[in-house]
Amino acid sequence: MRYSIPEENMVGLEKKLLRIENKCRKYGCDFRYERVGEHFEEMTERLDNGETVTESVKFVDIDVEGTAVFNGWRFAATLEFTEKGNIVFGFGDIEIPERYYSCGPWCEHCKTRRDRKGSYVVYNDETGEFKQVGRSCLKDFTGGLSAEAVAQFESFFKEVEEAGEFGGFGFAPSYFKVRDFMAVAAETVRLYGYVKRGSDEVSTASRAEDFYRVENGMRLGIGREEILAEYDKAVARGFDAKREESVKLAGDVIDWICGNERQDNYFHNLKVACSLEYGKSDILGLLTSSFAAYNRELEYEAERRERERKEKEEAARSTWMGEVGDKVRFELADVAVITSWETQWGRTWVYKMWDKNGVVATWKTSSWLDENDVGKTVSGTIKELKEFRGVKQTELTRCRVA
Repeated sequence: MRYSIPEENMVGLEKKLLRIENKCRKYGCDFRYERVGEHFEEMTERLDNGETVTESVKFVDIDVEGTAVFNGWRFAATLEFTEKGNIVFGFGDIEIPERYYSCGPWCEHCKTRRDRKGSYVVYNDETGEFKQVGRSCLKDFTGGLSAEAVAQFESFFKEVEEAGEFGGFGFAPSYFKVRDFMAVAAETVRLYGYVKRGSDEVSTASRAEDFYRVENGMRLGIGREEILAEYDKAVARGFDAKREESVKLAGDVIDWICGNERQDNYFHNLKVACSLEYGKSDILGLLTSSFAAYNRELEYEAERRERERKEKEEAARSTWMGEVGDKVRFELADVAVITSWETQWGRTWVYKMWDKNGVVATWKTSSWLDENDVGKTVSGTIKELKEFRGVKQTELTRCRVA
């Protein structure tokens, strides 16, 4: 049988498994226990102060099976008699005959009828026969297995059923829907900018968590009134986590993270966090940091595109200043150091120079040039004609700056 157990009940349940296993083995009862998955449910609870809160509760799905077979007879079910019919608590995959749905407290072994709250059904694996028996006759079909032993066998399933009951939030961890939280975080960043944890200001992760809790009716804890007041101020400023731009940004950031090829620890953790449907509060700081990483990527891409645009424009208007051996003169419009290195005679620099028309020249020298030389006249001899990334460059030698 499959059961769904609230996450916080699993520790206590699994501690009982060893004890229950030993009891089942003592009486020859087989059982199987396996975790098969997990899921989340939205649970609502009214607190002592009258406040109603809703949390995403994690349930662990488990499979539990057990059988008790002695001399070919197997304990198959317990019958509970009610005025509306019998409730059949079956075990394993045995289909209990319909005649037990409405039968009375009759023992098919000793042929007696007694005022019982319930009785038992046993099944013979070899003959396919079913019998309804009372407590005192049960041991005749189970090789001495007493009603108390059956109760121990049943208790295994009862323990699991009780563990599956939701008993309130208590100290249960809070879970957040990752995509919904990211939309809240996007809107928080829009209004307040990004603030990392550890700063003097309220961090984006803390503020977004508070706003998410308010919007989803979750527990607020200490500082409840202050959180509600801060949320009201944000709404007055236009905070809206369902804003189309914020929802789209949240989706774009998640898609960018999950599709990123970076393999460092930070991006590995981001990919895992963004791939989750639900996450605990300990990943919220990581999630909100993704907006800063995404913005840096956008800035880098913008700079790269601008650089490529300038390079294309420069390539389109580029030309050489003449032929190899020609002497040239031009007014220095801009200068930049390409590289430099130390030699036994001192440091050597390689400069990239532009004239007022954007024509490019290069010069390798031990002389120093900087922005103070802009506007001066450069004269030199063409040593070589080159082309770099589509831009024609005139390499000069024996230059003078006047």
